[in-house]
Amino acid sequence: MNLPRSISHRLAWRLALCIVALSVAYTAAQVLFTLSSRNAEFLQDKDAQLEEIASANLRSLANSLWKMDDRAVALQLEGISRLPDVEMALVEAEDGTAIVAGMIRSTATMERVYPLEYDFRGGTLRLGGLRVVLGLDGARAEMRAMATAEALSAMGRTLLLVCVLLLVFYRMVARHLYRMAAYARGLTVNALEQPLTLERDRPSSPDGDELDQLAHALETMRGNIAASVRELQASNAHLLQEMERRQAAEVELRATRAFLRNIVDSMPSVLIGLSEDLSVTHWNALAARLTGVSVADALGRPLAEVFPSLIPFQEQMLRAMEQRQSVERRRLSLELDSGPELMDLVVYPLAGEHVQGVVVRLDDAAERARLEDVLVQSEKMASLGGLAAGMAHEINNPLAGVLQNAQSLGRRLDPGLPANERVARDLGLDLTLVERYLTLREIPLLLDGVRQAGERAARIVTNMLAFARRSPRKHTPQNLAAIMDEALELAGSDYDMGRRYDFRRIAIVREYQPDMPDVPCSPQEVEQVLLNLLKNAAQAMSLAPEPRPEPVIRVGVRQQEGFAVLVVGDNGPGMSEAVRRKIFEPFFTTKEQGQGTGLGLSVSYFIISQNHGGSISVESAPGRGTTFLVRLPLGGAASASSAS
Repeated sequence: MNLPRSISHRLAWRLALCIVALSVAYTAAQVLFTLSSRNAEFLQDKDAQLEEIASANLRSLANSLWKMDDRAVALQLEGISRLPDVEMALVEAEDGTAIVAGMIRSTATMERVYPLEYDFRGGTLRLGGLRVVLGLDGARAEMRAMATAEALSAMGRTLLLVCVLLLVFYRMVARHLYRMAAYARGLTVNALEQPLTLERDRPSSPDGDELDQLAHALETMRGNIAASVRELQASNAHLLQEMERRQAAEVELRATRAFLRNIVDSMPSVLIGLSEDLSVTHWNALAARLTGVSVADALGRPLAEVFPSLIPFQEQMLRAMEQRQSVERRRLSLELDSGPELMDLVVYPLAGEHVQGVVVRLDDAAERARLEDVLVQSEKMASLGGLAAGMAHEINNPLAGVLQNAQSLGRRLDPGLPANERVARDLGLDLTLVERYLTLREIPLLLDGVRQAGERAARIVTNMLAFARRSPRKHTPQNLAAIMDEALELAGSDYDMGRRYDFRRIAIVREYQPDMPDVPCSPQEVEQVLLNLLKNAAQAMSLAPEPRPEPVIRVGVRQQEGFAVLVVGDNGPGMSEAVRRKIFEPFFTTKEQGQGTGLGLSVSYFIISQNHGGSISVESAPGRGTTFLVRLPLGGAASASSAS
């Protein structure tokens, strides 16, 4: 039977079920016992009935059978079969003949077989046997019907008793238990002042019965809970105030930690805090970036695991901690995640009396070394500037004489000049023949070459003076294709390049955009940048491993997104990513010692980015050549500055 949980879980219902179950079990046992007793009595009665039938009919049946009076036998058997519960009577002679009256209809039967004997001359003769079968189905059905009626009567009495008991239990116990349960369920912090009341008479004794004791216990519990709640409310108020103070302190502490962390992470130095056993207690952002070990992975681990390059200096760290004196080591070569770096090491012991540990600071010594080299180079360049100014003044005087004499020599050889004609007539010379002679001997070309060389030397002197005086630059609209061609011409005739690299054997591929507008720039500076890029391309292709491809330099001029783009590319060996990242740094060079200063590309970068407001970039990969892209704003450096 499936009942709702609200009913099946009630105490009264469970009590009723127990009573019904016990009653059913008792009734069933009683019915079974009664049926068993009545069945035993029934069987005894039937056995006695069979004995009576046998005692009443055996002699007469034996006489009729002796006399071979089958009719008399049949009549007697018919009479037997009509007796109560007798379903069949059968006489079977010794010779196998049988006479039957009735038929078996019941499934449950009782039968007996009795011998038919005849007394003859003092002896006993066996004539056959009498078989009597009783049917038990009807009698047993009556017994079961009587037992069922008795069981139903007992169950009815039991159910009536259960109902009465349930009503009495509900009135005396259950409803008060429901009231107390509802009171307990509704007992909240806000309802602790409401007492428990039961609708029942006052107890006759001071202690009362079990329900009174339970109600008193609930009231005592309510009072105790109310007192505890009042204490908890007071404690909660105090804890709430304490939590607010601690939360404010934690917020301030987190802000302070974040501020200090931001300060430490913003410093351009590696800062590492170490405990007494040289385990990492602090690890700033620069330390994580240079070593490739995150802050979470570094904290708590030994220094030797996260920064193996500092293992040789652990003894000095321990000594600094023990002696409470700082230790400094300059220009140490440390192996970092990006490769070997030049660093300065400083170890500071912690200042607390009861705190053991050190702070390790690492600074980039390479930058300072570069700055020192730049300072030395600047001093050299300043001295060279003064020397260049003095040399320019000394060269200008004889150079002016050479140019003036070349000009005068050209005028003296001009046949159209009246003074030249007058002197020729006085000497009897034919100026036409003289002019022809000079032309055949290429004297005018030689004079023109002297004049061009002198003018070029004059420009060099002018540039040297401008370099020495740091005069302001003038940007005028220029044809970048013409500047590129001039740079190619200079690269082909450069002495150093011609000696080490045969520029004439390098194929030059020009890719100039037609109708390219003029771009405001300093032609000398742009030509200097292009010449440096061409020289680097020629040198790079000469270093390509065998078998080398045919050297090709591709140059181009095009317009792209408001910029003029100058392209210088080669099919040399290319460069790695590490070299490409440092290619524009001052004093960085891949050449052998004494083959270069490492300033060419850095100066070119400065000229393009600072003097012209443009940019210079490189695209390269090992085995794929190198391409430099120089971008100059079409409006000049002023427009680039205003746009930025």
